[in-house]
Amino acid sequence: MVSNIDEAFLLYEKRYNLSKIALESGIYDEDFNSLNSKDKFLLLAYKLKESNKLNLASFFFGKLFELTSDLEALINKIDCLIELTEYDEANRLNNLAFELYLEDPAINTLEVEKKLNYQKGLIAFYTDKLNYTQWICEESIVRYMSVEFFYLLCAVFISFSDYENARKIYHKYGSKFTTSFEFLFEVFLLLINIDNMKKALDFISMLTNVSEEQKSELVNYVSIHYNLFSKDRDNLKKCFEKVFIDGEVPSI
Repeated sequence: MVSNIDEAFLLYEKRYNLSKIALESGIYDEDFNSLNSKDKFLLLAYKLKESNKLNLASFFFGKLFELTSDLEALINKIDCLIELTEYDEANRLNNLAFELYLEDPAINTLEVEKKLNYQKGLIAFYTDKLNYTQWICEESIVRYMSVEFFYLLCAVFISFSDYENARKIYHKYGSKFTTSFEFLFEVFLLLINIDNMKKALDFISMLTNVSEEQKSELVNYVSIHYNLFSKDRDNLKKCFEKVFIDGEVPSI
């Protein structure tokens, strides 16, 4: 049983050739080798997370937290677990992260608190606790006035089929923090992550002149290119933009 971060890195370097994984992830040997063991783990885990290799990223973030009690690593592991739909474990670790945050006077930032609350809201949303999600969003909007809670609250109202309140949020805040396209895409993404494509498209139809053919092609694109094993967010966003901004039917 390894007891410190240097021993852990040497062990996993021997077993998994971490330097090779780092190079394949776009990290140059010179940059990687100049880091200490903790920063090597952290950088590699971030790169794996960015490239959607979430199981590996989750493992390395978890190992880093286990050995160093690093809250940043724990928060990122929770992100990975949410993406992997491992909501029970994500919720358990989110509660632990809140405890560590509240008990450590050295951690004094609203950003950490905001991130943990957003994770809690996502977990509630993805596990169909819509009333709880709404409460988290409304409380967090008052406290942080941050755009991600408006995305999530809008998605909650759409899930409730409360399109009137969803439209109010979209029209009032859709261009306040970002573009209206960006706002609509983020809400769309939240809804398709809970297999609520129909309500997402119903809401979009209220705001745009999208045709049935365009909606059908978008549904096909999502089913082929956006799933648990291949969440290509960037290409999905390009497809979404072609449909709702350019009015084109994308090629699958």
